[in-house]
Amino acid sequence: MKKRIYLVENNPWLSQTLIEFIKEFGDAEVIGSSATESDACNWFDANETGWDVAVVDLLLDKGNGLQVIRRIRKASTQKVVVLSNYASIAMREFCINSGADRFFDKSSELDKFTQYIGHES
Repeated sequence: MKKRIYLVENNPWLSQTLIEFIKEFGDAEVIGSSATESDACNWFDANETGWDVAVVDLLLDKGNGLQVIRRIRKASTQKVVVLSNYASIAMREFCINSGADRFFDKSSELDKFTQYIGHES
């Protein structure tokens, strides 16, 4: 069964690139996406099940990914992955403490992200 991934990413080019990237995995598919905090939170409120992994960027068009992570964690046991360029040690720890399962740097850890999505999540 394919892993169902919901993507929260504000950059349209990167969002499309990630969707295509994730499609390359035989066991993963992007089932939807949002570019704002409110759209993402509304989607997760309406879809407590039916997804396996949320991939969340920290900076969104309106709002931020941390609020999305907190909203998801109130009601779900699915995996939450942060994929961001803001990968300081402090930010990684903050995201994990806020409820993310994993944190990957967009610029240097796409291989690790790929492995996680393809095999471990």
